[in-house]
Amino acid sequence: RCLSDWSSDVCSSDLVRILPQPGSLKSFDVAMPHPEGSIAVSYAKEANSVRFAIDLPAGIKGTLVWKNKTYALHGGKQTVRLQSGSPPL
Repeated sequence: RCLSDWSSDVCSSDLVRILPQPGSLKSFDVAMPHPEGSIAVSYAKEANSVRFAIDLPAGIKGTLVWKNKTYALHGGKQTVRLQSGSPPL
């Protein structure tokens, strides 16, 4: 089962796009190798929100696409918590 779609944007490995597809799962952890290091994504469905813990290699930018909205990511560890109908917390 595909839990997340990964791609390099704009013909460059300096920008990645993460499209989680958890289906009915309440949580998952995935990792993928990248020329600059590992990309790791953890997902957890919480009471009124979802939480993503994302770790991108230093110097790599990216986007998280969730429910047809795009959120900017930066190199390093970050947490994105989203509630229905609201901007990231």
